[in-house]
Amino acid sequence: MEFEFIIPQKNSDLLEQGSGNSFCVSKIYNEKECTEKLRLARLAFTEHGIVYIFDAFEAFFSIIDIAKDLQKQTIFRAIDLLFKSIDQLGQELAEVLQSPNILTPEERSVKLNALKMLVYTQITLSKKIDSDVFSYTEGRGGGKQKYKPSSDNPEHFQWEDRRYKVLLQLFNILQLPLENLWQPPVAEEAFVNLCADIAYRSLEHPTIKDKNVVDTSFQILGTLLKRFNHSLVFPVKTFEILKSCEMSVSPIAHGLVMLHEQYGIQTVFKVMIEQILEGLDDAADSATVKNISTFFTELGNIAPILLMPFVRDIASDVLNLESYQLRVCILQLMSEIVCAELTAENLQQDLKDIRDEYLEHIYEHIHDVNAHVRSKALALWTHMKNFNAVPVAWLSKVMRLAVGRLEDKSALVRKNSIILITSFLERNPFASKLSIEELEKRHQEKIKELSDFRSKLIAESDKMDEVNAKWEELMEEMKIHVIKVLEQASIEDEDIRAEDCAQLYENFAKMVEEKNYRRLILLVRKAEELNGNWETVRGFQQEEGFLYFAVLLKSYFLLQSNFKNYEDDYKKTDNAVRYLDDCLEFSRLLVDAVPKLQHLMMSKTDSDSTEAINFFTTAYLFGIKNTESGIRQMLYLVWATAKDKREPVREAFKHVLWKTDQQGRAHSVKVVFNLMKFIEGLTFSHYIAFEELIRDFVLSDDIDNSMIQVMFEIYTKKLENVTNNEARLALQLLIICSSAKPAIARVNSEVVEQIGFGERGQKDPRIYVQTLEFLMNYYADREDQLYPRIEIDHERVDTISRMFKKFFTTEKISNFDDICSKTFQYIYKMCHQPNCISQKIIFTLWDELRKISEKVTGNEYIQQENDNDQGLTQTPFIRPSQNGSLLFVGAMKLPSFLLSRFIFMIGYVAMKELIYLDIDIYSNLKYRQELADIQKNKKKNTEKTNGRRTTLNMSATAAVRKSMYHNPEEENNEEDVIGPTAEDAFAEQINTICEHELLFHKNGLFRKFVPLILEVLKFPKRFNNAELQRSALLALIHFMSVSSEFCQRNMEFLMNIFSHSQDIDIKCNVIIGMSDLTFRFPNIIEPWSAHMYSTLHDENRELRLTSVRILSHLISHEMILIKGQISDLAMCLVDKDDEIRTSTEVFFNEIAHKSNILYNVLPDIISRLGDPNLHLEEGKYQIIMRYIIGLINKDRQIENLVDKLCYRFKITEQERQWRDIAFCLSLLSYTEKTIKKLIENIIFFKDKVQIQEVYDYFRHIISSTLKLAKPELKTVVQEFESKLEECLQVNDNPTEQNEDPNNEITISRRNVPIVKRTAGKGKARGKINQTRTVGRGRRQQRESSESDESEAENNPKKGRRHKTRVVESDSDEEPERPRKVPQSNRKIPPRSTRSNRSKVIEDVTSSDENPERSKKPMSKRFSSGDLSTECDEGEQSGDATNATTTTGNRPPPLQTQPVGGGPPNIPAPSAPGSAGPTSTGPELSLSFGSKGPKHTSAPSSPAKSRESLLQRVQSLTGAARDQGASIIGAAASTVSRVQAFNKDRCFILLVIDDQNTDWSKYFRGKRLHGDYDIRVEQAEFSEISVVASGENGPTVSIVSYRSGSKASRSFRPDFVLIRQPPRDGSKDYRSTLLGLKYGGVPSINSLNSIYQFQDRPNVFAALLQLQRRLGKEQFPLIEQHFFPSPNELVSNKNINHFFCCYQMI
Repeated sequence: MEFEFIIPQKNSDLLEQGSGNSFCVSKIYNEKECTEKLRLARLAFTEHGIVYIFDAFEAFFSIIDIAKDLQKQTIFRAIDLLFKSIDQLGQELAEVLQSPNILTPEERSVKLNALKMLVYTQITLSKKIDSDVFSYTEGRGGGKQKYKPSSDNPEHFQWEDRRYKVLLQLFNILQLPLENLWQPPVAEEAFVNLCADIAYRSLEHPTIKDKNVVDTSFQILGTLLKRFNHSLVFPVKTFEILKSCEMSVSPIAHGLVMLHEQYGIQTVFKVMIEQILEGLDDAADSATVKNISTFFTELGNIAPILLMPFVRDIASDVLNLESYQLRVCILQLMSEIVCAELTAENLQQDLKDIRDEYLEHIYEHIHDVNAHVRSKALALWTHMKNFNAVPVAWLSKVMRLAVGRLEDKSALVRKNSIILITSFLERNPFASKLSIEELEKRHQEKIKELSDFRSKLIAESDKMDEVNAKWEELMEEMKIHVIKVLEQASIEDEDIRAEDCAQLYENFAKMVEEKNYRRLILLVRKAEELNGNWETVRGFQQEEGFLYFAVLLKSYFLLQSNFKNYEDDYKKTDNAVRYLDDCLEFSRLLVDAVPKLQHLMMSKTDSDSTEAINFFTTAYLFGIKNTESGIRQMLYLVWATAKDKREPVREAFKHVLWKTDQQGRAHSVKVVFNLMKFIEGLTFSHYIAFEELIRDFVLSDDIDNSMIQVMFEIYTKKLENVTNNEARLALQLLIICSSAKPAIARVNSEVVEQIGFGERGQKDPRIYVQTLEFLMNYYADREDQLYPRIEIDHERVDTISRMFKKFFTTEKISNFDDICSKTFQYIYKMCHQPNCISQKIIFTLWDELRKISEKVTGNEYIQQENDNDQGLTQTPFIRPSQNGSLLFVGAMKLPSFLLSRFIFMIGYVAMKELIYLDIDIYSNLKYRQELADIQKNKKKNTEKTNGRRTTLNMSATAAVRKSMYHNPEEENNEEDVIGPTAEDAFAEQINTICEHELLFHKNGLFRKFVPLILEVLKFPKRFNNAELQRSALLALIHFMSVSSEFCQRNMEFLMNIFSHSQDIDIKCNVIIGMSDLTFRFPNIIEPWSAHMYSTLHDENRELRLTSVRILSHLISHEMILIKGQISDLAMCLVDKDDEIRTSTEVFFNEIAHKSNILYNVLPDIISRLGDPNLHLEEGKYQIIMRYIIGLINKDRQIENLVDKLCYRFKITEQERQWRDIAFCLSLLSYTEKTIKKLIENIIFFKDKVQIQEVYDYFRHIISSTLKLAKPELKTVVQEFESKLEECLQVNDNPTEQNEDPNNEITISRRNVPIVKRTAGKGKARGKINQTRTVGRGRRQQRESSESDESEAENNPKKGRRHKTRVVESDSDEEPERPRKVPQSNRKIPPRSTRSNRSKVIEDVTSSDENPERSKKPMSKRFSSGDLSTECDEGEQSGDATNATTTTGNRPPPLQTQPVGGGPPNIPAPSAPGSAGPTSTGPELSLSFGSKGPKHTSAPSSPAKSRESLLQRVQSLTGAARDQGASIIGAAASTVSRVQAFNKDRCFILLVIDDQNTDWSKYFRGKRLHGDYDIRVEQAEFSEISVVASGENGPTVSIVSYRSGSKASRSFRPDFVLIRQPPRDGSKDYRSTLLGLKYGGVPSINSLNSIYQFQDRPNVFAALLQLQRRLGKEQFPLIEQHFFPSPNELVSNKNINHFFCCYQMI
């Protein structure tokens, strides 16, 4: 061979002439020549074989060089030819290399050159195809590939198939002994690297996802490693691929396992691990860290044994790095090794040590600084427990840490903690039931048992000592005999028989006692001879023989002593004690976790709630202590709005109550008994939630007909061994089921009635009550009140009346309130003329009381004079008797329990009578009226159905309130003339009866008992009977709910009772009663609402809980104003009672989702809780704020909070307050805008960051925001960080001022006088008062909230100036920032001259003629930015703090009776910890303050009022389920708070605009000439009606609807600003413009121009006149055409110009 082919480092090396006879390429062919040369090469291969490559190599090299320009088919033909060539070469080499004949040097050179040239050409061409032809680039940089196979391009798949064949062919070639071609037989490194290169490139190729490609690539590498000494390059190349190519990680892991299993390669792993560890440090990029972590994790999952020898080295280097991904990876690797290799019970000690070391690492990282690592460590413990790889000794240790992690700030950590605890519980090795009581009982028993065994062991030990001492004495006596017997050669002459040896044990003691030692020893020797042991003993030395016999004799002696061995029993009992110790510790840890998990179950985080539900479901089945309370608390989640929370609750209860090991009927019976057992211990609130859950189960057929049948069988006691209590519980379940499916009640009413009103019902009043409940579900699916009722003379009515009378007079009955309420509920819901039935029952019982009095006194009843109503016409007078249980009522002497029941009954009947009149009678009357109208054909057919629907469940009270207002859009002219409709007359009549007849008619039934009730309540000491006092109080509250006049008269008296009573039940009833009265008469109750707040700090738990629930209900339904005392409600978040805390959390979570209520009151909460005089612990403050601020999620609200909180730094003085503010700031989530807010406001806290805690909170903001932040946000955070660090720098020049003297904020801060707040009710200028709606005709009291001044206060560049103002505050010295008032020398014109007033406003509103002042155009003055709303998301405020402005007389918005002011004697108390009436500083103003209104952009304009709500509320005596409703309450009509204007010195500006822009904020604080206020009235055209006269001008009436109620007000505007089009679609409000114009009201723009611009043809006609005057060139217009109607326009088809169509009317 004349040349030698040297594999080049790069292709261009072959173009250069090498040294010696090395091969070089002399020519590069073009595209056309390559095709021809390739054809010739194919022919040469056919003719000459593989040697053709020597001549054709230049052609293949040219194809490689110009592959981009060649057609793909040409390249594919070349690769196919190379494939065939190498295949033939392989066949030839296989024959030659395996032949015993030795190759000549020339033959070896030919074969070697051919091999290298073919392999080089094929591999290089394959790489070229990858990179150039299919634009594949290497997967560097995180595995991002440019090459993606296209399904519509078959060439991609053709190449992938060919590429795999190339790899497979290379692997087959490498299986031959190729090294024999070299001399010496070692393959050159260039050839090995060439073969390995395509394998490495395959690992980075997209086809690596194919398992066959992976296997073949690593088979090539395995061959090279095993036979061709490639081990030095492999670790380096593999690590480089791991770092750069993400998709290669998993294939490499699987390939390494294959190298180990198929090729036995192990040494390379150590080198590779070292290479990886050298490349990993804190400076490693994130992609490298991620890939290496994935590699270790994948390798650990599939073959942990490979990494086991290196884990210690890896852990020592990696676990200390900052990358949490690497720590997670190593911990997971350790857990996989433990699960796979270290779980056997018989592990060697060194493996146990390794296992414990791994477990210790995972255990320690539960406290890792990174939340991901903590959560992963917990998840790994769960994973290992699922594989039973956690030793028992570690269970309690890990559980203790997991319970502690339940309070972790990371939701992911908490989630995995709960999962771990649940998993440990499900797979605990202790017991299926972990009741602490049972375990402690068993533990004590085993302890006692162990103690007994210990005593026995001690006693046996003492006995053994005595026996040993005695034996020593005997051995001294027997020693000589033993020696003599041992010396005897034979004992045949001693007369020792074998039969005697059999009795040796029995006779041993006797012979010892007789001291017959010689014969005893001879018998022992004979026994040894018989056993064959004597020959061995005879070989002993004398001393050894003696010892042998001594041991034998002692064993016989000890056996005679009857020793008992207690060692085994002692060890067994000791193990049992240790086991129970572990059980108890495990159970106690679970019990400790229960309160924390209960708290997490109510968390707003879905994962916390869901996992806590799973835990309680499991723990309940295991019998863990206190889990019952968790299961019951879970019921509250039935009311959750999120389905993700409701569904787990449903599944949990189904798992707990439906899980049985029975089938068919037995399963149904078991489930029903589970339900009865669970329902038995429920409280009222839990029962209501469980009712909802059961209804859901009934509707979904989870409770099927078979279960219903079982319930009836239990109730009727057809099922065996049913107790009375179980029967009652079954009926309770039937009541719930029938409420969901009333057909159950209809079909089975006779059965239930027969039992309930029979003997069982008479013996057990609870059965009677439940029977009534069941029967009331007869029409539960009817929403109206028009269902059939039973007649007054029905047999069932007589039965009920008779049984009620019997229960009434039976003293031992303890649930009379239930009996009474359910009886009258049934009567008023199911009977005709219930008032007559009730009256008859009352009279009957009154007669019964007279008879009882006669029996008690022994005298005849003394008839009162003028007794026309059976003794009820005269005012009953009550006095106590000497016997405490008897009381005098007039001339009657009655037991106190009867009087108490009678009073309760009277009050309850009054309430039911109110509801009956208000709803049932009114609905019936309206229904009758509609039927009459239909018969007279006064209604259209389309209106029949709709008309009837509107009458259902209507309330007379609602109709009266609705009729107090009129809607101009809905009214018609006929109604204006005719007057009120018939239904309004019905409502008025019923309302009059309720207000003036029920309690005040001279012959009225209830009027007779009012003095009786008041007398009992006025003298509690004289009538010292708790039950009587409670009944009288409930009756009083019921009477107060009937009439507003009666309520007004007795409200002060009720508050006196509340203030002075020591009975907690009475206090709770008053709180509940005030809730009912608030819905009924809100204006009367509002002045007294502070009494409810005052109970939030009461020592009694029940009173606090009642107040929390009532206030939560009222505030969430917007029935009371959200006052400053809401901070007292916030303090309940840290109450010591769990239920109070939970209820408070639910309340704040609820209002957080209602518009901006929580957002508005939050600054007031922060201010009041941060008051140093409150002395609230810092830890509690942080708990409260962490929960509440966590509910604020909207970005715009967070931005405003940052502004407000930063400004508080300036107006607070104490370090504690600064720490609190900084803590609140640290709780917010930050975006780029909010960080910029911090930068803008840094002047307020630049000096406060010198305090370490404040600085730490700001550092926390920086660190938490930088996590996963985008580059833009990082830049802003870094800017804030640098400014924060600048604040820490020391000023070397103490005289240098830190503040810019020209800075407006600095000047304002220096000049503001700080006036500290004063306790009590002191007045101050600018003080903000509460809004209270007063009676008919009175002017409502309002004061401004100034909340929207905050924007200008925090940004002086907005153009607003400030005036100095002193604010009296409750939280701290919080003066408003000063504003400058523009001065003016113009005098105010007289008020009487209306035109002058209008002119003054016009001067202010319109553009100024002064050129300098009119530079800013109107568009700038009212730009879109200026008119942007506060809440960008469009949230509209419906806060209870809104008020409605009224001038002149109008009906009160809530009730028809006059309402007085506050109580004269008892002022509404301030909540504990407050200093009296307060107001927040200006920094807490912008839609924040509890006294400020909720609004869109500024405090709501007078046009913004909330509609009145009419709701049915629960009665005070448990009438929650009465006919779907109870007391009719009126919701507080919310009226906007505006500034208190001087009515004699103000101008009224009417702004016609929608509610998205609040114009009042632009005129707040503005005055004309310094004396006249500007009062803004804002409304839409649809809300305005105008009446005008030539003399008095226009009168504008605004009618607005808010939440379903109508509110109206009237006034005379001085100026009009119109920002809304007068025509909108089909609505035309031009009549309003005409009215204003008729009244001569000035406006911007002029009313004339606005009116003219409503018709497009009119405007264009005016433009045409200008064009005619100026000419078309000076005034060009687009040509248009006028048509009188659309028809004319359509008919003219030749017009192709712009047109204007005007419909002639």
